[in-house]
Amino acid sequence: MKRKAVGNGGVKRKPIQLQEEEKKVEEEKNEQIMEQDEEKQEQKSDDVMDEEGEEENDDDYYDEDIPDEDASIQEIQVDFEFFDAVEDDWHSLKTLLARYIPMPNWSGGPFADKIIAQTGIGSVIKTSDEVYGFITVFNFQELFQEGAFMKQVAEFIVNSAPADCSSAFSAIVQDTTNGVGLLLNERVVNIPPVLTPPLHEKFYEELREEVQDFDNQRFHFKNYILLCPIYYEKDLKQTTKKSQGQSSKRSRVKDDKVINFARPEEEIYYNLASMKWEIPRPASATTQDESEGSSSKERWTFGGMMKESMMVVVINESKIAGLVEQ
Repeated sequence: MKRKAVGNGGVKRKPIQLQEEEKKVEEEKNEQIMEQDEEKQEQKSDDVMDEEGEEENDDDYYDEDIPDEDASIQEIQVDFEFFDAVEDDWHSLKTLLARYIPMPNWSGGPFADKIIAQTGIGSVIKTSDEVYGFITVFNFQELFQEGAFMKQVAEFIVNSAPADCSSAFSAIVQDTTNGVGLLLNERVVNIPPVLTPPLHEKFYEELREEVQDFDNQRFHFKNYILLCPIYYEKDLKQTTKKSQGQSSKRSRVKDDKVINFARPEEEIYYNLASMKWEIPRPASATTQDESEGSSSKERWTFGGMMKESMMVVVINESKIAGLVEQ
């Protein structure tokens, strides 16, 4: 058998022309591969740029369409001022007095009339001609001679005194040589407490001027009576803490009940009082003003969680200076 000749170490070589053509084809392939790689790289760069652009657009979208929380919160400044009561304030005063006293036939209308007629003493808190509160005082002993309704109010307060206070309180009221003032301190719940000190300071300054400068002895009071709305709940844990000396700014403990004052400054009156007692507000009691729809029983009992009541406080005139300082 004839063998094929194989030169160059047994490696069969291609013709030179064929080698050059294959080399050219190989170079073209390499160029195509390089071009494809470049195109892929450029596409990636374009994709990255598109994504960045979309992110910027998204930021713009959120910036434009979603309001900044801080920007949406605006501080509203409200200016409250003190004025004498006028006829236009009658309905607001009557509403504020709707639950002044737990009398079945109580209506704030006659007291609103008296507040407006009594010029020079007391102030109403106003903003934009709306009344949000007031403070004033009536001569309590004069109420017995001012018609059937006023007399009934005065007698209701006198008869509410418990046995341990009844004699002493009756003696104060019957002593015509020393006047007794019935303080009225009413306002809506959300009035800023910062108004309280200047309101009380101005009020007692007006009383001093009325007595000293104008010699109006009708407003020379030896004692003051204040009816304070309170609410309470049984809280034995808080009662225990208080018995251990831990005090609360806005509550006191009576028996096993934690007492909260609707108006914080009235706790100062309570602490300085010479005598005090509670007038329970029956759950079924409805005043004339309440029956007209001016208030809701549930609203005043915090959805049934709190028990509403009334505290009668009697404070001597000698304590007033210290009260105003506090």
